[in-house]
Amino acid sequence: MDVVHQDDGRPNTPENVLQRSLEDFKATLTQAQRESFPEYTAKHVKVKILGIQHHQERVKAMMNFPRIQLFLERFEEFDRVCRSAKVAGNLTDEVSAFIWGPTAYILQVAQEDSGILIVVLDAYQAFGKRIPALQQHDEFIKSQPNDMMCLAHMYHDLLQFYRKMIKLLTGRGWKKIFHVDWGDYKSEFDIILTSFDDHGKILAELSKAWQQRNTQLPFGGQIVPWNVRCRQLMDHYEHERARKLQAAGEAERVRREEQTTEVLRWLRPPDGLEQEPRHKKHQEIRAQFPETSAWILKEDKMLNWMHEEIPPHNIMWLNGKAGAGKSVLASTVIDGCGNIEDFKTTYFYCRQDDPGLSTAAAVLKDILRQLLIHNQDPLPSCRHKKVNGSEEVLSNIDTIKSLLELFCEADMKQFVVIDGLDECRIQEVKAIVKFWTSMVEKCDEYKPGKLRVLFVSQYTDDIRKLMQNAVVFGLTPEQSDDDIEKYVKARLNDLQRRWEGYITPEETTMAKDRVLERCQGCFLYARLAIDYLSWLHHPRHVQMEWSENMLPPDLGKAYEKTINRLERENNNNNWNMAKKIFSLLAGALRPLKWYELQAALHIEESGSRILHRGDELSVEDIERVCGGLVQKLENRVEFIHSTTKENILASRHVDRRKVACDMAVLCLSYLSLAQFQNNLKSKFVEEAIMNGHYSFQDYAVAKWNTHLEMIIGFAFADFFIASGQDEMMLTEALANFVRFHMESIKLAEEKEKKKGKEKHLNPRPSQKQATQPRSPMSSQQSSSSRSPTPSQPTQSQQEEHDPANDCHALKDRPFYQDLVVLWTHIWKHRKADYKERYKVSLPNLDKALENSRKKIEELARDESKVDLLVQRYGERYFKCQRITCDFFHEGFETKSELDSHSNRHDRPYHCPSETCSMQPFGFSTNKDKDKHIRNYHPELSDGQAQFKHGPPGGKNPVPDAKHKCNICNKSFTRQSILKEHTDAHYGERKHACETCGRRFTRANDRNRHRKIHVRRPKGA
Repeated sequence: MDVVHQDDGRPNTPENVLQRSLEDFKATLTQAQRESFPEYTAKHVKVKILGIQHHQERVKAMMNFPRIQLFLERFEEFDRVCRSAKVAGNLTDEVSAFIWGPTAYILQVAQEDSGILIVVLDAYQAFGKRIPALQQHDEFIKSQPNDMMCLAHMYHDLLQFYRKMIKLLTGRGWKKIFHVDWGDYKSEFDIILTSFDDHGKILAELSKAWQQRNTQLPFGGQIVPWNVRCRQLMDHYEHERARKLQAAGEAERVRREEQTTEVLRWLRPPDGLEQEPRHKKHQEIRAQFPETSAWILKEDKMLNWMHEEIPPHNIMWLNGKAGAGKSVLASTVIDGCGNIEDFKTTYFYCRQDDPGLSTAAAVLKDILRQLLIHNQDPLPSCRHKKVNGSEEVLSNIDTIKSLLELFCEADMKQFVVIDGLDECRIQEVKAIVKFWTSMVEKCDEYKPGKLRVLFVSQYTDDIRKLMQNAVVFGLTPEQSDDDIEKYVKARLNDLQRRWEGYITPEETTMAKDRVLERCQGCFLYARLAIDYLSWLHHPRHVQMEWSENMLPPDLGKAYEKTINRLERENNNNNWNMAKKIFSLLAGALRPLKWYELQAALHIEESGSRILHRGDELSVEDIERVCGGLVQKLENRVEFIHSTTKENILASRHVDRRKVACDMAVLCLSYLSLAQFQNNLKSKFVEEAIMNGHYSFQDYAVAKWNTHLEMIIGFAFADFFIASGQDEMMLTEALANFVRFHMESIKLAEEKEKKKGKEKHLNPRPSQKQATQPRSPMSSQQSSSSRSPTPSQPTQSQQEEHDPANDCHALKDRPFYQDLVVLWTHIWKHRKADYKERYKVSLPNLDKALENSRKKIEELARDESKVDLLVQRYGERYFKCQRITCDFFHEGFETKSELDSHSNRHDRPYHCPSETCSMQPFGFSTNKDKDKHIRNYHPELSDGQAQFKHGPPGGKNPVPDAKHKCNICNKSFTRQSILKEHTDAHYGERKHACETCGRRFTRANDRNRHRKIHVRRPKGA
């Protein structure tokens, strides 16, 4: 036979194939397994089986062990034949041992679970039926030991099975996932079984040819000697085996890729914005000033957390003031962790007032998504949950947690970094911290240091209470000053080069010192101050600005100065454009997509028409017009920082009430355009779609009623008296909307009356939960100011309530009658059951929405139109009908995904919290609903809330609490308690564990920690 060389340079002989197979297999084993397996023989395995049988008999759980008998017999034959023919050469004993050692191990572990043992015995039975009987070919094998590649391949295939089976029986929690993983492996196992058929077939053919060695054999129309015939048979066998293995490998690769894609789609964020682009944005900022932020990786606390084999604490809390550059520091830590061998790093940047970036479910799910990219071993379990669940996009936090636990139990060291924790509501913070704390504690029980978590946030008392087990890393102005100085120096040097000959190095040094003096550790202040200087057009103006009295004294004034410059230096059109963008981003009730912002900017101020979309603004245009206060990230537009919105609303240029009025006028006027008439010609709708006229419809249809509710809820009477222009625009928008939709308003009212009569004739018990309409502004307060949702009116209150009374403060305004008509319609619609309440309330608007969406789906099938459609409507055209559902505006890629998702809305039990992401979906049972409320909305449950709103510090003031903390103003009755509290601020830990040396802020924490050494003795 031809000699085939492998990559390692060794000839492709049976002995070398056996050796390579053994080396590859042993590389996957633990040291203990490599040492123990060579001690086993077939006799040891039989004794092991007898022992398992006796144990099964004692516990009355006898198994059908004869299923393994044929496997044992066949491989005993294999062992004897290989020895007598010396097929394995010097490896004979080792080859034999690694048949029996893994078998004994697999049976020993599998007996812990009777269901798993049944699967293992069935697998051995399947093997036994396919392994060829070698005894009948004994003489042939002895005569041709160097040609017994089929025996070497048989051994290789057996070790492949062992490798997978040992992996399935290894690791924490293997019993929970064994059956799912075995089901996923079954296709590969079947291929191995089929390969044994091929081994048996070639062996029989070779043996037959050998037996006829004294005769000439026909082959391919020719008479050839027996040895040539054998060579031809072996060449064909090797070729076919290589082809089949390659095809099987490719099929498995494709299958895994398809499953991975399927599961990653299931794990995608509802808005499609994953964390990687946000992290890349921070990396780009750091790349401009590479000398900054690296210091944090050299701090002792960070070095211990990142590099110690067993760090003093596996949870760290990095906290600092707003604008201190914490997110950039977090990105530095993320990249630093990513460079540490054997660790995988996941992260999340929270964002205030964005449910997709500020809930526990969102945070945990995206970390789960990243972990799956790092490690695909739990892929079968993820896919099993996906296939057996009812969600096309995962949102159930219990499912998310259960899958994250699997990844935490996997053989993988992990860093988790969560930035902006303070931008989440406290109940979400609690859920996030509680989960990761419990995961760290579980991992510490068997492998300390395996899981390490970094939380980054501003300092708050509520978060401090949750960080009892964390080492505290409090950022001080002094720590940030060095970075800020490098940043300011680099920016000012650029400015000096720009105005070379006008500005001296001494002046830039003076300017740097004055900026540093005012920023007090706030990186954002330095950025805004230097940006402002860079925008000035004459060196004299620059020199004037950095004189001592001209630089803004704080962050708020820096924002104000930036906005004043936009007003002064922009032409009138650009300044109006900037104000409109600020108004849209500050007033929007959810983050706007890029194409939604573009569409809103092209709606004429009067709302009478949509301007031509050919002159859309670029990203650079918007960043320039808005003075760098706005950024585009993937397909969404947002302010550059969580402090930007409030500072813009606090400025004299952007009135909070005018923003609310403008958003109401925009939505009402837009929905009164001809594009939302019924019975429009298909050609007209198509043209409007391609021109982007429906790009803003998802937002306007879902939010017009809430923006109108804000007009009622805010104290607007004085505003309209002072602002006649805004009053006139709202009056016109309301009048046009009522006139345009009056027929639908009447239809909805008639439908409500009809249902009321049916309900009166056929009363049905209602849910105990809130099913009544919200009070004006309740939803807005919950979403933006984070106040608790007000209690809902009782049935009797509802029957007595007149919606016109809610509008009483505006009774003297010219739009009052139209406002009452619409608010009455909204109020009555919110009285409907859940199935109706979250649908579009106006029938004609609902129909127009349905028609335009169907037309978009149809046009998307035309490849020549896809690029423009994606630009103006995104990539997901199949959208939910429920206006409060994220997928009303996010959509799905396929109709089947939408249909599957829509079924979830039919669940009968709903969360009473208006702002809960699960509220539109509901629960299958009342028990599940009550559990959800207890866990995530304790303030709405019968139990006491975990966090109460009250005085700073969370406790009622004590008259004798004279010892005050100069950091957070909290007071204490004793100096010793204050000292311990202050130590906690600075992360000082004076109470050491005598066993392991780990240190704690409080003695009680140290005493609680001591208990783990009872379970895990020192050195274990």
